[in-house]
Amino acid sequence: MRAGISDLMNALPEFEFVFATSGYNGLWIRDPPGGKNQPTTDPHFADASLQSLDQIVAEEGPFFGILGYSQGSAFVPVYLAHAPVGTFEVAMMFCGYLTTTHQGLLNNVYAASPFGDITALVWMGAQDFVITNAMTTEQAGVFTAPAVITSQAGGHAVPGDYDATFTEVTAWIRGNSGSTQSTSTTMRVSTTIRSTSSTPQAVTTSGPTQPNGCSTAFCVGDSVAAHGKTYCVESTSQGLYTVSEIGSSEGSFQWDSSWGPFTIVATQGCASETTSSNFPTMSPSVADMNYSVPPTVAPTFVSKLPSKAPTSIGDFDCLSLRRRRHQVRCLSDQVRSLRAKLNENEQALSACQDVYNDIEGLLNCNHCN
Repeated sequence: MRAGISDLMNALPEFEFVFATSGYNGLWIRDPPGGKNQPTTDPHFADASLQSLDQIVAEEGPFFGILGYSQGSAFVPVYLAHAPVGTFEVAMMFCGYLTTTHQGLLNNVYAASPFGDITALVWMGAQDFVITNAMTTEQAGVFTAPAVITSQAGGHAVPGDYDATFTEVTAWIRGNSGSTQSTSTTMRVSTTIRSTSSTPQAVTTSGPTQPNGCSTAFCVGDSVAAHGKTYCVESTSQGLYTVSEIGSSEGSFQWDSSWGPFTIVATQGCASETTSSNFPTMSPSVADMNYSVPPTVAPTFVSKLPSKAPTSIGDFDCLSLRRRRHQVRCLSDQVRSLRAKLNENEQALSACQDVYNDIEGLLNCNHCN
């Protein structure tokens, strides 16, 4: 988790981040003993994690806010249902959900919602294929008028400074603390619905203002995303974009609009170099792919984009297939030619076999003169 929010920590030097320890060997909530299809009903099922946070609050508090990611985010309302109202001024949740596989804990959340109308931030990535946006929106419903920020290019990761919503997140934190960067504020970090009458305030961020002289949606030097990969805009012509995949050794090519739309990652994000270390990715572990309760362990931090960025789950690498279509056609022609030659050889072999059979018949004939 510490690596996953390093950009936030660097951007908010006036805040002290205190990292908590879960109560179940890296998990805030254990899996149901009977499996995901048999939810627990025990309201005390996560008491060890609650006691761990109680100890930190007692020994190191008071705290300005509580922040959670993935299962840590799911545990935020569980702890708010347990802690006295006013323990925190704000609650921040990234890629979260409600603990529907633990009905006892969820009933506690419903009973305590909206937690004294605590100020809340709920963040989600439109490209999150681990926790769906619908699950995160459901979590937002237990708070009073939370700020809901959606990153169109974001995935299952706390946004870094490369994300279009990053400055909005940091501005929200500062705006709700009255911070002027001259005082130190402490924030506790948890590593890793039945809707109320309140309506979430959805905030969807579009890309930043484009440079002067650019009349298209994306400009030369912009980094954009599509199908789970990140590209650099090399040139534009009559509404068409020539791009290159960041982190790939393959050359640039013209993007076919039928392949789908781009979303902005960062304006002028690749203007100085093709491959930038400013684009970290968070790769969830195999265990974290469980849709109900992902573990709290932070995903592996990658400082640079891999040579082949992962495609979306269930999505084909359509671009690579289209670029290699001509190769497939050439190979198909070669296969047809080889098959034709094979047929000719088989026919010649069959004719030879007939002659051989005739000769053998003559040699074995006892009545031939």
